[in-house]
Amino acid sequence: MKGYLVSTKLEKNNNAGSKAKQDIETILFKTGLEKLSLIIPTNRVERVLYAIKVWKKAFNGLNEGLIVVQYPLYSKVITKQLVREAGKRPNVKMMAIVHDIESLRIDVNHEDAINAEINLLNGFDFLIVHNTKMKSWLIEHGLTIPSEVLGAFDYLSDFSVPIQRKSGNVVNFAGNLAKSSFLTKITSTDVKYHIYGPNPQKYSAVLAYKGIYSPEQLSEQFASGYGLAWDGDSITTCSGVYGEYLKINNPHKVSLYIRSGLPVIVWDDSAMSDWVQKNNLGLSVSSLDELGDIISGVTDHQYQIYTENARVVAQRMQQGLYIREAFTKLLKNQSIILENYHG
Repeated sequence: MKGYLVSTKLEKNNNAGSKAKQDIETILFKTGLEKLSLIIPTNRVERVLYAIKVWKKAFNGLNEGLIVVQYPLYSKVITKQLVREAGKRPNVKMMAIVHDIESLRIDVNHEDAINAEINLLNGFDFLIVHNTKMKSWLIEHGLTIPSEVLGAFDYLSDFSVPIQRKSGNVVNFAGNLAKSSFLTKITSTDVKYHIYGPNPQKYSAVLAYKGIYSPEQLSEQFASGYGLAWDGDSITTCSGVYGEYLKINNPHKVSLYIRSGLPVIVWDDSAMSDWVQKNNLGLSVSSLDELGDIISGVTDHQYQIYTENARVVAQRMQQGLYIREAFTKLLKNQSIILENYHG
């Protein structure tokens, strides 16, 4: 059996998609998976018309194999048609690598949307999901197919992690600042914040806006301190739709910080809190109000332990070990042997 990875791109759009998806493509193509290219029309009406044709063309002569999709695709219509077309071929298996659960991230607590998305995911044969909490949430809401846990997103970069990082009270935050409304409520002078990303808002003087950089450039900007993974509209907890989503989600920015050699700060009720603590990669806190006292209590020796552990994990991320190990484990558990695969 051969393995195929669907590589998607919007028509008339030079953007190759998110870095997380690009990195997974690069890693899995190196393991021997073949590319199945998919150009998706920008116009939504055209997508409906295109959905049937694209997969019939893609599946032409393909009656056996494993097809891997990075979910979600740009279009639910095209995803549904993919599942239908693959279902007509009993020797074709479908795997989805989950990046986002849209019904929870966008339509939070909307039961109909959640049920529809779970039904769509059940149309695949197997999943790779972020973490055990996401896996449990999916099963609780009706997922019936086998799934494997990723653990953390890999992060490919030419950046060389410094042997030592400076400790101190600097907290770095990178992301879409328009949805990071908690930043506008930070006023404490115990911590210095360096923030990066588009759509900056009006902030207090303790926050220094550092500009917009590509994912590849960001690592070079982090000179010291920690990387913060926080979301929502409060500094005392992670609240709102985006904050709640952290309970099952692996933020890609955590991988950015670790790959840059920075210890991380995460919400103690987030899905990544256990992973950060298990690997001794930084701090898990319940409120940003606590940060000044907590950071001041970290000794230089403890900070260097965090950075040493970050270097080890950064090397794993650079080698693509998280997706490779999850993918290989799922194949083994399902007794699938792929031609030319060397995970």
